[in-house]
Amino acid sequence: PVEAVQPMMLLMLSDETSAIIRKGAVTVLGEIQAKETLPALLWVLSTRYEDIKDFQRHIKRQYRTMAGLSAAIDALKIGWTPEYPKPDYRTWSELKPIPSLVRSEVAISLGKIKGDEVVEPLINALEEDERAAVRRSATWALGEIKGDAVIPPLERTLKKDEQGIVRGEAAIALGKIKGDKVVEPLLTALKKDKYETTRKQAAIALRELNPKLADDGLVDVLKKGVGTFEEGKEAQSVLNEVMGALIKDVNATTAKFLLDALKSADDELVRWSIVHTLGGIKDQSAADAITTELANPSYIVRKEAAATLGGYKDRKAVDALIKVLQDASESKSIRASAAASLGALLDERASAPLRTALDDQNAEVRLQAVAALGAIKDANAVDKLIGLLQNPLEDGEVHAACVTALASIGDKKAEAVLFNIVITETGDLYKNAIAALGSLKSGGAVPPLLQILEDRGAEANARKIAATALATIGDARA
Repeated sequence: PVEAVQPMMLLMLSDETSAIIRKGAVTVLGEIQAKETLPALLWVLSTRYEDIKDFQRHIKRQYRTMAGLSAAIDALKIGWTPEYPKPDYRTWSELKPIPSLVRSEVAISLGKIKGDEVVEPLINALEEDERAAVRRSATWALGEIKGDAVIPPLERTLKKDEQGIVRGEAAIALGKIKGDKVVEPLLTALKKDKYETTRKQAAIALRELNPKLADDGLVDVLKKGVGTFEEGKEAQSVLNEVMGALIKDVNATTAKFLLDALKSADDELVRWSIVHTLGGIKDQSAADAITTELANPSYIVRKEAAATLGGYKDRKAVDALIKVLQDASESKSIRASAAASLGALLDERASAPLRTALDDQNAEVRLQAVAALGAIKDANAVDKLIGLLQNPLEDGEVHAACVTALASIGDKKAEAVLFNIVITETGDLYKNAIAALGSLKSGGAVPPLLQILEDRGAEANARKIAATALATIGDARA
């Protein structure tokens, strides 16, 4: 409320009040956002120094005489009270510095209040306050205010501030401002700043900017590979944000930059990163190059290529993925990834090889083959899926996937085995079977499903699934 303004300003300016309470008072002023508070807030922000001698010298230089200081305090328009009287300073040595905790909160409040009159004082605090916490808050505030006037000081801060935490905040602020003007300073920080968090924040900021200007530089960073900055490489946390920025752009220009980089990438982690990023973009121009990577000597590159190709919806990749699935000398994880991608491509040419994969000795491969056949809705796989489901020695995850696949295929032959699971099993398999009977719209399932629904002692989630299944079936008995 507006009536809180004067009490909060009194607390903020009270030398005898704790820094925490003074900070809280400033927070309240920032929420009220009354323009009458600006003189006092700006005065507090201008005090700059924590060291008492530096603070006193700064105030003396600014006001020259005690009378000048007294006049400046009068100009703050504070309603002094007997409990909080106007300070009666007789000598400069009586002045106490305003804690950085309070000055920092003032900068944040000014960022909420906004207005042209707060920009220059915030820039001054950004460039002159001795405490990094205050400079960081001033940086945040300028990012909230935005506008062309704040870009040059933020660029200078990003380049020159001694504290990485302030430079990182400058990267965030420039990202909020957006516009082509901020791309180059952010790329420079990403490539050259020694502080990992600053580089990470620069990459995040570049997500929102013009990919035609930013993405070539982002790819340059991706090409460094994982390692220390001192070695000319990059931390994984920064590379993750670089990949995220490139994936977000989803355009042919970005794909071209990455494909060019792929041609010369020797490091397997760099190659993996490029394949992963191309997989996220899913530009069709990359499909052939990713298919070629299925033959890469590196395990991690081949696995990423196999997992990625399902997202391209490129039927040309089907034969290559089938070849990987059928290659007994290939890693089981890569073959499983190939099966998953075949399921995503929904190409019937993959049905027979996937049915064969149901007999694979590796559960990981069988699991993905089951899921893929369910996605393709291969009716010819029903008998084998039922066989896997009835095999007591089969892996539990494969059992669960079989139930889901049978529901997706929709063949009534699965009803009997699903009934049996509902009667004999518990846990996720039991609940999956309930849902599957609903998907099959099995009239014969209505009585047992009603029994589950009406059993107040049954698990709540199972009853909920049974209710949904009954609604799907649409039988009058329900």
